[in-house]
Amino acid sequence: MKLLFLIADGMGGWPGEAAGGKTCLEAAATPNMDEMARAGQIGTCRTIPEGMPPGSDVANMALLGFDPAKYHTGRGPIEAAAQGLSLEPDDLVWRMNLVRVSELSTTGDMLDYSSGHITTEVSAPLIKDLQEHLGDETFQFHPGVQYRHLLVHKGGASEVEADLRISPPHDITDKPIRSDLKEFSRSPRMWICCLRRTSVWPRPRAAPRPTPSGPGARAGR
Repeated sequence: MKLLFLIADGMGGWPGEAAGGKTCLEAAATPNMDEMARAGQIGTCRTIPEGMPPGSDVANMALLGFDPAKYHTGRGPIEAAAQGLSLEPDDLVWRMNLVRVSELSTTGDMLDYSSGHITTEVSAPLIKDLQEHLGDETFQFHPGVQYRHLLVHKGGASEVEADLRISPPHDITDKPIRSDLKEFSRSPRMWICCLRRTSVWPRPRAAPRPTPSGPGARAGR
C-alpha cells in the first residue's frame, strides 16, 4: 500500500490583530483541507515524549515510527546522515547556523536565525573558508543548505563539549545571546574557535543577503 504522508510542520501560530484575533490558519481559506477533514478521520496524538524539547526533529522522528527517547540525539546527526558523512561512534555533530547578531558579545542580541535566509551560493563559500582556516583533525566544517551547516567534533562525545546546552537560534530571536556565550566559554576550544571566526570573516562581504555575525549551534551525538 502506498500513502501520501503530509506533515504541516510549522503551520500553527499565535492569534494576531491583523487576522482579527485569529491565527493565520484560522483566518485562511482552506477548502481542500476542510474537505479532507470532513471525508476522513481526525484526532490528536502526542509526538513529543515527556521531557524532550518540542522541535520538528523530535516530532517528525516520532511520526515516522521511531521513539525519539531512544533514537534522537540531536539535529546534527540527522543532517549528517542526510549528507552521507562518515562518522565514528564518539563523534559529536553540531548543527551550525549562520545567524546575524547585533554584536558578538555578552550585550548582543540574536537578530536573525537565518542571516536573512542566506542562499546556499553565498553561504557555502563561507563554510569552506572556515574549514580552510579553522578546520583541523578535531573540528571539521561541512557546508549544507542555506543557513544550515554542520560542525563535526571528532571524539567530542566524550568531551566537555557534549554537555554544552546551546539555545536553538530561532528560539532566541530578538533576545540576548549572553547565556549562550557563557555556555560556549565552558569549552576553551569552542570559545577560541568562535572568536577566531573574526579573523576569517574580518568584515561583511558584498552579498545579496546579510552575512553572518556569529555561529549558532545545536549539539547531538
